[in-house]
Amino acid sequence: MSVLQGDTASVAALASLLRRRAAELSRMAARLELDQEQARHGWVGPVAVGHRRRLDAAYEAAQGCAREMVGLAEALDAYGQALSEARLQVRRAEEEAASVGMVLEDGALVQGWGIVGEASTAADEARQEVAQRLARRLARTTTLLERRRGALAQRAEEVTRSLR
Repeated sequence: MSVLQGDTASVAALASLLRRRAAELSRMAARLELDQEQARHGWVGPVAVGHRRRLDAAYEAAQGCAREMVGLAEALDAYGQALSEARLQVRRAEEEAASVGMVLEDGALVQGWGIVGEASTAADEARQEVAQRLARRLARTTTLLERRRGALAQRAEEVTRSLR
């Protein structure tokens, strides 16, 4: 089982989908504004004014929603990049651990099966030093990724509140 959960391709696909939907919404809002402008010259009176105000409000809401969607897509991209970097760090740690006969299991470094290297106190101490260094690196990597995940969740919550 991997130390890190998540799929960078799915995160990128979601960000791309948000951008496409935001662009569609923005185009629809621009069309609404254009249609309203064309109708403005021939339609006057209190009903027309009220109708134009509601359309202006709809336009602003649609544009605001599109901006929020793009902002969330940017946050998803940042998280996807952090996830990709974290996966690379974990892969490197797994390779380094394997070089000294250790395996990364569920986020913990454990001694692998079989005999690896020299059977001496110095070799055991060197393995322990590598294990400690890798454990610190993995802890730092997962902590940074959790911070990015928290920032993404906070941004998603802000978007949710603003769209209500």
